[in-house]
Amino acid sequence: MDVGEACDDGAFNGTASSRCTFSCTLPPGIQPFCGDGSLQAGEECDHGSRNGVFPDACSSTCRLLPLCGNGILETGEECDDGARNGLSISPCTLDCRLLPSCGNKRLDPGETCDDGNQVNGDGCDNTCHLEPGIQPFCGDAIVSLGEQCDDGAQNSDLLPDRCRTRCILPYCSDGVLDIGEQCDYGQMNGSPSSPCDSTCRAVVSVAGSVIQPLSQQQQQVTMNVPFVGSVVTVPLTQQPLQQTGPAALIAVAGGAAAGYAWMRRKKKRLP
Repeated sequence: MDVGEACDDGAFNGTASSRCTFSCTLPPGIQPFCGDGSLQAGEECDHGSRNGVFPDACSSTCRLLPLCGNGILETGEECDDGARNGLSISPCTLDCRLLPSCGNKRLDPGETCDDGNQVNGDGCDNTCHLEPGIQPFCGDAIVSLGEQCDDGAQNSDLLPDRCRTRCILPYCSDGVLDIGEQCDYGQMNGSPSSPCDSTCRAVVSVAGSVIQPLSQQQQQVTMNVPFVGSVVTVPLTQQPLQQTGPAALIAVAGGAAAGYAWMRRKKKRLP
């Protein structure tokens, strides 16, 4: 923040996900507080509900925590991916050290594969080149040309912070609540009816309160199935009639369409 600013959320200023205006001021009637998700005078950081929750970099008093795993590259660290340190989708170890180029599950210049080790006989040799006769494919647990990641059977489109089944890294709007996201409703992000904006941050109402998004389990509603009549797939983990928001809208739309189709069939059968 600069002198004279009451708040500053960077590129989010003036958007639905920020309480801060384009001119770095708070709207009339809004009282700032540590934990409201907007960086204000006297604060070093403010990550909202994530403050003070490991491994977030911001304390419950809105002060930055200097430690490996806070997502900030600091003196003595080679890397820092925050909570992703040590995961297969990150080249950074738990102690903030870069994995060897060959064996980091990423394709670096000169490599044709990387399976996370430097062992011969497993399809990708100790110099990260495909071994003779190996035909790579997405799902073989070997990161090869055209792939961002590949954890084999561990690839998932439902679990957070996993390599997706198309061998791409998790991303905002994939419908899964990953590290660093406040919410993720897939293709519904940013729509008028969604409590989640296009950057996977919770939408802030005009009054300044955060519209609470559903939990990870509640967000597991089918996002990409086109509506074709009365059939709408909603997993059993969802309880749409007890919720509001996208899940409830989908369930209600499905019920309405089914009822309409039944009435049309009944009408045709009448003499």
